[in-house]
Amino acid sequence: MTQEQLAEKLHVTRNAISKWETDKGIPNIDSLIELTKIFNTSLDSLFSNEEIALITLENKANIEYAKNLVYSIILVVVYALIGILIPHYSFKYDPTSGIVVFVILLPLSYTLLGIISVLIKVRWPYVVISSALALTPIYIYFDSLATIGLGFWGIVYLILYYASYFILSGIIKSSMIKSNPVRLKKYFLITSLVITLIYIVHTSIEAISLYNCFVCSAPWYTAVVINTLFYIVPLVISYTLFIHFNFKCKKKK
Repeated sequence: MTQEQLAEKLHVTRNAISKWETDKGIPNIDSLIELTKIFNTSLDSLFSNEEIALITLENKANIEYAKNLVYSIILVVVYALIGILIPHYSFKYDPTSGIVVFVILLPLSYTLLGIISVLIKVRWPYVVISSALALTPIYIYFDSLATIGLGFWGIVYLILYYASYFILSGIIKSSMIKSNPVRLKKYFLITSLVITLIYIVHTSIEAISLYNCFVCSAPWYTAVVINTLFYIVPLVISYTLFIHFNFKCKKKK
């Protein structure tokens, strides 16, 4: 069988066949499967164990690269849409919703996006580059470069996104080394419930105090807004870690 005939059956170029024959290239998994069918043989007879291991690693690396590239494109779109659509529609339907948008909705959204980026295992260089690129359409849409305040908030949310991503990555890596998923699931469930209880009690006390204060100018819900800002990140991270390790426990059963 000539190189041209083999290349036609494998749907590759003749140059690719030539590289395989001279050890300048390695066929992918699909081509290997077709080769075993064409020559009615097995992978063991075509390649040594070392070569099979090398091919497997190279294909795994290619799949990982393609996955991260796709996730990066999605991340740019989602990051930009969060920064554009949430403020746009919030101010459209309620012009006084500034505190809710900047203090609750956007921080929560970017924290969740950082956590999701960790759980779907997007590598950090793709995370950094994609989120930085996503700032451009947001700044252009709101003309943020001409408005120092909006530009500042954009950087704050970018830092928050990075923080949630890297902190959660570090927690998961260190936790997986030191313990097992069952123990970690219980630990993060207890942690989540404790933080939630503290948040509710703390916020309730401050809200009641403001409501009963006749000389205070701030409304009672100020306590809810401010405390939510401080508690939202640990709450989201702790509950997400509980869900993450709970899922791992179910997979092991």
